[in-house]
Amino acid sequence: MARSPITASKEGEATLAAEEILHFDDDNLRAIAEVYKNEGNDEYKKNNFNNAIQFYTEGIEVNCKDEELNAILYSNRAAARFNLGNYTEILDDAKIAVGLRPSFLKAFVRGASACVQLKKFDEAITWCDKD
Repeated sequence: MARSPITASKEGEATLAAEEILHFDDDNLRAIAEVYKNEGNDEYKKNNFNNAIQFYTEGIEVNCKDEELNAILYSNRAAARFNLGNYTEILDDAKIAVGLRPSFLKAFVRGASACVQLKKFDEAITWCDKD
């Protein structure tokens, strides 16, 4: 009898055996994240902001090593969230985007805009003063 690559640690829980887990190289992970970014951008253009957020989130969860691409995914998700009024989440995304790409102007604008909406005016000024 052939051994199954799927094992169950508890009833109803199935996991892949360690040797069967797919491993992607950095180029493949980047390509996958790029596809999610593009799908998110398409949904954003159609004003389907919830779908765009989902695609950007999927791209982030790919965990590719490209910090610039990850910064764009976080910043784009912040933009989509802005259209839905999720200002606290926008601020979180903007902080991560700036952490990944310290000179990312769009992320600064999104962080400052979220602060204004949250009436955190001193923090908005801090976002505007960042170099």
